Amino acid sequence: MIGYGAVKYCQQCGNNYPDEMNFCVVDNTRLALNSPEAQTLLNDFPTIPASFEYVPRKFTLAEGDFLDLECDARKLRITLKQIIEETFVYEDHSEGKEYGAFIYVHGSISPIYGGQQTIKKRSQEYIVPIKGESLEGERSLFYFIADSQFFEFFRIYVEHINLRTRHVVLDVVFVSYSTPMPLFD
Repeated sequence: MIGYGAVKYCQQCGNNYPDEMNFCVVDNTRLALNSPEAQTLLNDFPTIPASFEYVPRKFTLAEGDFLDLECDARKLRITLKQIIEETFVYEDHSEGKEYGAFIYVHGSISPIYGGQQTIKKRSQEYIVPIKGESLEGERSLFYFIADSQFFEFFRIYVEHINLRTRHVVLDVVFVSYSTPMPLFD
């Protein structure tokens, strides 16, 4: 669902959209008006062919291991360099020591951004603490790019760190959507 003021909806998946959008981002269906008297748009346009790929996964990596991902021809390598105890700055500007995963991300996407509670070491290298309750944005690494014919999003966060075995559970989402025709002007 998108926003409270949505006036269009997708007849296939049921998602709501603002008035300025014309096609569903999930299945590329032409959007219909929400009003009961008008169940279709005034203009009848053909469906735009599109490519959509969604890769949500959880992975367990040991220190020094890496993971190769591919989504819609984009290749990405995530390396767990080390599990490290670090001082993190919290939302209220207080500090605290906790364990984090020293992660290096490289491949055909750039740049990677870190949330407020991650620590950037070098380009594409961050120390990422375990995602706390409702802190996904602050404790994630992410990448996004969008234009009128293309949208791509990548997000990774640390779900769990096992200090005894030196393993980290990572939650990864990689989404890619493209169309040969513009989605908007």
